[in-house]
Amino acid sequence: MVPEEIDRWRRNIRAHTFGQYHAEMGWSILERENNADAAARHFAEAVNHDPGRLDMHFLLVETLSAGSNGAAAQAARARALAAHSAYRELGACLVCLRRYCDDRRDAADTLLQALTAEHADRPEVRATEAFRRLADGSGPVDTAVGTLDPRFADGLADALATLAQKLAAAGKTIRAAAAYDWLLAVAPRRADAYAAAANLQLRGGDYVRMVEIARAGVVVAPHDPALRTALGLALMVVGQDWAEAHASFASVLEQQPSHSVALTNDWYIRIATGQPLSVAEDIRRRLSGQPTDDLYRSWLLLALHVAGDVPGVLALASELNEQYRAQVDNARYIALALASAGRVDEGVSLIEADAAANPRTRVVWAFLRAKRGETAEATRIIEAAVEGLEQNYFELACLALLYQSQGRDAEADTLLRRGYAMEPKRQWLMARLLPDDYPRLDSAYRRLGLAAPPHWPEAPQLVR
Repeated sequence: MVPEEIDRWRRNIRAHTFGQYHAEMGWSILERENNADAAARHFAEAVNHDPGRLDMHFLLVETLSAGSNGAAAQAARARALAAHSAYRELGACLVCLRRYCDDRRDAADTLLQALTAEHADRPEVRATEAFRRLADGSGPVDTAVGTLDPRFADGLADALATLAQKLAAAGKTIRAAAAYDWLLAVAPRRADAYAAAANLQLRGGDYVRMVEIARAGVVVAPHDPALRTALGLALMVVGQDWAEAHASFASVLEQQPSHSVALTNDWYIRIATGQPLSVAEDIRRRLSGQPTDDLYRSWLLLALHVAGDVPGVLALASELNEQYRAQVDNARYIALALASAGRVDEGVSLIEADAAANPRTRVVWAFLRAKRGETAEATRIIEAAVEGLEQNYFELACLALLYQSQGRDAEADTLLRRGYAMEPKRQWLMARLLPDDYPRLDSAYRRLGLAAPPHWPEAPQLVR
């Protein structure tokens, strides 16, 4: 930037910041304290700093007109008309949006009724009515209202962002998604809206829609970390392979090397595609500067377990603090490693308490009991637990191994196919979580044609 552009940028930032401060102060004083005189002083300062704020022009004229200073009201009205010939209609619509966002519906409804009576055909009024219906869920929402004035459209976009967040926080995801869809139609260049909309789909489990939204956002903001992270998360579920998800996370890590979500999910991809030792080396480098970071050490525990480094897992387990050692996944990895080290009873005891309450832990606990000869009881326990679990590909693999040991090969093959159909990209990782039984699973998956690259590495990095 040249010096003149920098100065202009600074002036604009200053004007917006001070204008926003006075706007919020005036709004709060008027809405909460009903002090029109004090509010008017702040509204006047808001339009001094930011003359484009039509809502502030409207409120300033209204508060002054309600008082005894007719000359000041007339001057404010003239200034407002100079800012926009339709300041009153647009400003009133913007005030309605804010009141609906603040759950001041009675005041908003009264103002909107007056607007509708005078300006029913104006697209901004129709948009405000549609916003009301979306906010309170009172009926179908028609957002095809016509071309909106740009100043109103900017305010509508901000109000929709606020409303969408509130609806999402209240668990009203369908209406929240509708708010984001409308927001992106009004303001298609807002990267933050794409990221928020994509993450809403993550909560709802619609990963296909999440990919669509994140891809559209990446076109607008190619290097936005939130969008790239959201795209990577969605592609881990619905992508044909994990190469694109890995690339998306890598672009985030180039900008923010310690971005926790991108980092840990990229570790997961690398572990699951046959590079656990490479991930372990990466984590150890990071731990050299943060030796007590138990989040990193938990991921190191997974990498070492998948790599088949039983001594490494048990040594690391002794260093974890009690909270992380007791975490469900970590406890399972440690229990399985104990069994691999010939300490099956210790593994069973370690997770026995959690097995009563957690059906996923119960499966591992029963699977370890089968290793000490309790095959029939273990099979019964896993059969009872496995069917009620979502995304139960790991648990199906455990049950399939028990069926194989009993000569029930056809039933075992059926379970392995079911698990693969759910999450084909995770099957190698699921197999490696059972290091003692990996050769049998590997052989079965390959025999069934369920090990096609790139899901199944031919030469994974493992401890020999």
